[in-house]
Amino acid sequence: MTERKHYAEILEGLKQCFPAPTSNPVMDGYFLYTIAHFIDRIDHLKGAAPLLGGPVEGRISEGSTQFPDGICKVEAVIERLVEYCRGMTLWSHPNFQAQVVPPPTVTSITAVMAAAIFNPNMVEDEASARFAEAEQQVVSLVSELVGYDPARSGGLFTFGGTGTILYGCKVAIERISGGRTMHEGIREDFKIVTSDCAHYSRLNVAGWLGLGTRNIITIPTNRDNEMSLTDLEAALRRAFERGEKIAAIIATTGTTDALGIDDVGAIVQLRDRLAAEFGVPPPHVHADAAIGWVWAAFRDYDFDGNALGFHARTVRSLRDSWGRMAGLILADSIGIDFHKTGYAPYVSSLFLLRERDQLKRLSRRTDEMPYLDQLGR
Repeated sequence: MTERKHYAEILEGLKQCFPAPTSNPVMDGYFLYTIAHFIDRIDHLKGAAPLLGGPVEGRISEGSTQFPDGICKVEAVIERLVEYCRGMTLWSHPNFQAQVVPPPTVTSITAVMAAAIFNPNMVEDEASARFAEAEQQVVSLVSELVGYDPARSGGLFTFGGTGTILYGCKVAIERISGGRTMHEGIREDFKIVTSDCAHYSRLNVAGWLGLGTRNIITIPTNRDNEMSLTDLEAALRRAFERGEKIAAIIATTGTTDALGIDDVGAIVQLRDRLAAEFGVPPPHVHADAAIGWVWAAFRDYDFDGNALGFHARTVRSLRDSWGRMAGLILADSIGIDFHKTGYAPYVSSLFLLRERDQLKRLSRRTDEMPYLDQLGR
């Protein structure tokens, strides 16, 4: 029979599993050694193949799903983590080419480590300090990048491209319902319009929000994977003539598979014209720019001067792509995935609103969150 340790003895051992809360050179050194040891063990798995340790077949080890009888040492957990990394693709490996899964930068990895160490809770600034400030600074920076007015725009980070579409559609529903559904729930059908090349998460969002996938109107795309404006107008006219309510139009600016780019500016103009014609509230236009957002870096680029010295073919491609995305500034909201073309780890997706006041429709009253109401500056 295994001898049981006194809880105080166990507690002393557990303390070594945590970073030191006060200056402690010995524990800080052990923390750095642990991270360095993990990286060193991973380095031994690298080779000519773009997979850590090569392909993995079967289970990692027998009995790995059984709950342990005792507390594992930190070193044992590190070894297990190394094993779980086996077979992982090295996205930046010279012998591998992957689509929209970039290698994270050193600084972005460090930022994730900082958040992991200090565990900020973004629900309030007392629990997140300047991490919350950083979120709002990024919102302002990206707003300026895409052409929004940072003084009027708003946004927040969420759990991926699906989360950005979820927020976009939720804001759209509250907008068309006059803010009733947060309290009353959805009591009528609202339609979401997307192209047939739009990301499949539109199906998840329609289901999660309680609209149901039957309320998705799918618009055909042309040979360039761009939403057909002719078919969009016909579909909107049919819906408005039947008295159906269109909550949102999701424009895709960069499809995952073929980089299809919907003409956001033309969609917004069509939306405004038909809404005025039929006397209905204009649907919310959400631009799914999960991939294409990065082209906004060329919004003010002088393609003729070409200061960066791009090849002529590259200049033509960049000019054409941004020319088709220039209407991004007209979208009511934008979804951005930094983990696709921003060299950042998962999860790092930004939901951006041109008019931040619309977020108030999703807010809670102070009496519904009493302890949070007492905090925050």
